[in-house]
Amino acid sequence: MLAYVLLGNDTGVSETLVELLEGRDSTAYAYAVAVDADLESVFFGNLLFTAAMSVLATAIFAGTNVVAPSSLRVPMVLVAGFLTGLASLIPVVVDKIVYVLIAASLGFQAIRADGG
Repeated sequence: MLAYVLLGNDTGVSETLVELLEGRDSTAYAYAVAVDADLESVFFGNLLFTAAMSVLATAIFAGTNVVAPSSLRVPMVLVAGFLTGLASLIPVVVDKIVYVLIAASLGFQAIRADGG
């Protein structure tokens, strides 16, 4: 929500910050510009990592379904891959959000299987 408001009002926020930082020639303004550039690269890196993680997870889940017995399949491969990518933005939690649910689903499928 905050990001949406900041993106929607970026011109006004920018002008206000320039006034607060005593103009474009001040040291504080130069520091703010440098921090902004660094944050932009961090956010872009996170976006690329999320996309790469989604594609990689989807490929691994699909590969698992190719070699797995027909009674044990990773459910909704595309959704699971996408959620893995999104959850990768939360450090340490990704395995608990997605992988535990997939493991639980596979465990339930194994219990229901007729022992083949």
